[in-house]
Amino acid sequence: MKVFVLEDHLLQRRRIVRIIEEYAQRKKIAIASLVDTAKVEELLQNIDSEDFNQIYFLDIDIKNETKKGLEIAQEIRKLDSRGTIIFVTTHSEFAPITYKYKVSALDFIDKSDPEMIKRVEEALQYVHDKYEEATVSDDFTLVLPKRIIKLPYKDIYYFETVENHRIKLIAKNKVLEFYGSLSEIEKMDERLYRCHKSAIVNIVNILEVSRQGNCVYFENNLSCPVARKYFKGLRAKLV
Repeated sequence: MKVFVLEDHLLQRRRIVRIIEEYAQRKKIAIASLVDTAKVEELLQNIDSEDFNQIYFLDIDIKNETKKGLEIAQEIRKLDSRGTIIFVTTHSEFAPITYKYKVSALDFIDKSDPEMIKRVEEALQYVHDKYEEATVSDDFTLVLPKRIIKLPYKDIYYFETVENHRIKLIAKNKVLEFYGSLSEIEKMDERLYRCHKSAIVNIVNILEVSRQGNCVYFENNLSCPVARKYFKGLRAKLV
């Protein structure tokens, strides 16, 4: 988790940081970095647009500019569409208008609220739980009439059709067969790409695509065919 605190009042900023650090330590929540600052530029420069596990605690009144925090939240959204924004401020009168700025804030916490500490902690816990759930649930899940197939996407190499309308799933240390449709499987996740009329690959695990051999290669000396008409699209996916 990456945490940002934007607050131009030093004592208030230290208070919020202390709440965050103490709760994270108590609940064993790993914080990769904590950026606390009064400078908007410093906050924006440290945002990782590829990281969806980021949380922002923003004051609304920055350097005596009323509603400045709302405008900054809009700038954050341009860089991070999935991060969690929480306003922590004395300007509780602005709570009803935050929706107009379309920044999807999780909470609006009044600094004078007796439950301010609890609400900051709840926000941290929410983001942590959301990330854990996303990490744990990153599985390929297929519900069949008599069984359920569930494998981490990171372990899947490819799917191929075999005789009698069956599909073979080749994964790390596992090969499964089941009745199904490649057309349905390729819709299940953007990492699954049709590379041949009889094969779908998991682009995450591809080591090499060879035009000379018309093959996709994986670790453990595994490979599957790639048809010419799918070659360009597959290359584009990997770039």
